[in-house]
Amino acid sequence: MAGTSWRMRRLALWGMGMWPMRADLAQLATALYAKTYSADSTSMPEISNSIHRQALTLFSASESIKEQKFIIERKKSSLSGAGVGVFMTKGSATPGTLLGFYPGDVYREKAVLTGTSLEYTAVWKDGVMDGHPSLETVIKASSACSYSLGNLINHPSESFLPNSVFYPFEFPRSMFERYGHLIPSRSRDANEWPVPGQAVVAIRDISQGEELFVDYDFSTETTLECSAWYTPVSREDKMMIADELFDRVYGSQISS
Repeated sequence: MAGTSWRMRRLALWGMGMWPMRADLAQLATALYAKTYSADSTSMPEISNSIHRQALTLFSASESIKEQKFIIERKKSSLSGAGVGVFMTKGSATPGTLLGFYPGDVYREKAVLTGTSLEYTAVWKDGVMDGHPSLETVIKASSACSYSLGNLINHPSESFLPNSVFYPFEFPRSMFERYGHLIPSRSRDANEWPVPGQAVVAIRDISQGEELFVDYDFSTETTLECSAWYTPVSREDKMMIADELFDRVYGSQISS
């Protein structure tokens, strides 16, 4: 099957009944390829279920240093002129690992953020999150949970590849009842459950000392506005990362 696209290989494998053991990674690869990130958790249930399970572990570990398998911290970015960045300062992570969350206030109406710096907003299908560092929600979240640093993760320069992705995730009421003081999302729409949020998920292997990078995937109009520092990640690089995920899912099941 060498030389064929990963999509064709996936369809061929599924046709032979070879279902992936890591369905969440298979769905993540599909989402990366098709850019089908959605606030509707039913569209990619395996990813959402995986994030939910890991979130409970992450929140529990954040209250005990001994339980933390990895630590992310803010430090001076390796990118020239970027200021602060987020680094894996202890441990490591593999694709599919929940690294943390994007803290901030969630709005269903995107228009409310007119004039807000694009550097601290996360936009998806049904809303937008304002993660400006000066917001009370962000300050409290960063103090309460060391994994709430998504708003400080930089877009990579041409010298780096993205190793993480922002993925829409909904915090259920039951999670708030147990870990409400650690959850970094606050909905500005009264009595809304579940509360929308953004998870930070690894899409490549991340070693100790590495900086986290997320492809901001700006629109053409926004790209022009931020041309001084923003360089789009090439389609070839995106396909390579998706292919790596696909090969990780099926590598032990079939030879290339």
